[in-house]
Amino acid sequence: FNIKTIALTAKSATYTGNPIPANTATVTLQNSENYSGSITYKYYTNSACSENETTTAPTNAGQYYVKASIAAFTNYNAAASSCVSHKINQATDTITITKKTATYSGNGVAATASATSGLTPSLTYYSDSTCSTETTTTNATSAGGTPKNVGTYYATATTAGNNNYSEGSKSCTVAVEISKYTPTPRMPTERMITSRLQAA
Repeated sequence: FNIKTIALTAKSATYTGNPIPANTATVTLQNSENYSGSITYKYYTNSACSENETTTAPTNAGQYYVKASIAAFTNYNAAASSCVSHKINQATDTITITKKTATYSGNGVAATASATSGLTPSLTYYSDSTCSTETTTTNATSAGGTPKNVGTYYATATTAGNNNYSEGSKSCTVAVEISKYTPTPRMPTERMITSRLQAA
């Protein structure tokens, strides 16, 4: 007999870093018989399901195609489904900014930023909580650069994205707090005291 149908639906998923298999195919036999055998899935890079064949489910974001098939068995011939789309979409790159607290030293103070993509975020610093006024060379190492003067500073961040992640962005958030430096009085040493007494 010929198998009545092998139905396989298209799939659209988001990149996770793990292989993403096709949807499960449904095999319909004659006379409402049940199919309990294995189904083989083959993945391709073209819509005719003829190029770069592999049985390994794809991991990276991109457009793929897949076909399901079963081998011949008692009373039935081998059969395959139609070639359907199997798309893995880019994931959204999530950026985290961790506030840095420091004491004034005259040097720039940078917040820590990370992204789920592993890309290095680019930060722009501001002197106001709405991120409308960038830091300047007066209070930072450069325009929009790491702040160096006492105060509370804010930042936004972006990543350029890659094959698996779309461009990321982080909205205005507190990023750096620099407090005043408190000088420590220098206690006179015995040598200094002796020197002063001799001078007197």
